[in-house]
Parts: sequence; structure tokens; C-alpha cells
Amino acid sequence: MKKSIFILSLLISFYALKTNAQSKFYLSTEGNFIYDLYQVSDEGDAIGPPNIRTLDIPGTTILAGYELNSTFSVEVGIATRPVKSGFSLQKEAGRMQTESAGSYYHIPVRTRAIIPLVGDWLFATASLGMHLSVTEPTRVGTTFTSEGGGGGGRIVGGNENYSYTTQYTSIDKYFITAAAETGFDFQISPKFNIYSTFTYNRGFTDLRQTDIQYQFQNEPQREASVLHQGSYLSVNIGLRFPFNGKD
Repeated sequence: MKKSIFILSLLISFYALKTNAQSKFYLSTEGNFIYDLYQVSDEGDAIGPPNIRTLDIPGTTILAGYELNSTFSVEVGIATRPVKSGFSLQKEAGRMQTESAGSYYHIPVRTRAIIPLVGDWLFATASLGMHLSVTEPTRVGTTFTSEGGGGGGRIVGGNENYSYTTQYTSIDKYFITAAAETGFDFQISPKFNIYSTFTYNRGFTDLRQTDIQYQFQNEPQREASVLHQGSYLSVNIGLRFPFNGKD
């Protein structure tokens, strides 16, 4: 008898939790099209960031959310972020670039608000939060600086048009960034929403730096640096699946 009561109590508790989950929880998955932001310091005006091609392999994010009420919810998840280091160099002779690619990993934690705009199918959304992040998990605590750097140049008409030398530094560590996001939700069916958002993510920790020395023809040699602290802009497209979806 006691065993039957215990099983019945478990079934009732499970049903209550299931009902609560169906009305409160949701999952989201999204693709993130990243444009990295850099701090460029240049004694001249020729050096820029490596973001010449803006369409690269997107990042990915998976989020679990819980609705606090009809307006606010909290979200936590896991994300990958493609990142580039290097620089571009531009002068009258044209443009060149050197870059390398990698990935950072994030745990986004944020609060999201949703406001209906048109009926029950179009909503405005906004969120504030942070990313608990790591560069390369297996190398945390290490710093790599290229030995001797690299270099290159261009010869035009038998004369050296420009030349440069570089040194790369990468610092592997845990870091935190702050994120703000805004966009729109489209309720396609009770089973899922499609959404599109724009994110500004601000980092505060030196992660990758490229130091450059360059010279054009008979001009003086100049120094420049391109620093990345984990900041980026992102256009995101995703699907949100509420647990209370109905057929």
C-alpha cells in the first residue's frame, strides 16, 4: 500500500513538473554571422583589421530559456564563435591582408524581454547579459608570441613598393564579455518561432595582437598594431521551440 502511494505521488509530481515545463521552458538554436571588432593603432594610415571578407563560417548557439512571466525570461546556453587575427594593409598600389582563423567558446547568460507588436505573430525582443568565455581550453594560461615574426612586400617596376614585418601574440585565458541584443520574433506556428537579432558584444581583455612595422618606398618606417579583445557585431538567425507547443 505504501509503495502504491509512493508511486502515485511520483506520477503526480512528474505530471506537475511536466505541466510547468510545458508552460515555462523553451529551447533555441541559432546561427551567428560574426564581424570581429579591433582596436587599431597606426603611426600612418595604411593598417586596418583583417575583416575584408565579412561572410565567413557562422558561429552556433544553443540556448535553454525559462519564462519568468509573459514579458521576461532568462536564458543560458553554449556557443562557438569564429575569430580572426591579423591585419590588412592599403595604399595607392592596392590592398593586401594576412589573417588566421580560430574559435572561441562562450556560455551566454542573459535576460530577454519580448513585446507584442502585431497580433500574436510579430514580437520585438531585446536582451542584456554576459558571456563566460574561453579562447582555447587546452591552452589556458599560456601566451604565444611568434619568434622572429613574419614579413613580406611588393616589387613594382623593379622597385620595392612596400615591405612589412609582423609579430603575432595570442593570450589563452578565460574572459568575460558584455552583450546587448535586439530584434524580432515571428511566431510561425505554436511549435516554433523564427527570430532574427542583432548583437553587440564588448570584450575587455587583450586576447590577440598583431604588431606591424611597414614602409612604403622612400617613406619613413612606421609601426602599427591590431588588438582583439573579444568584441564583435553579430547578425543572428534562429529557431525557438516552446515546450508547450500544440499540434
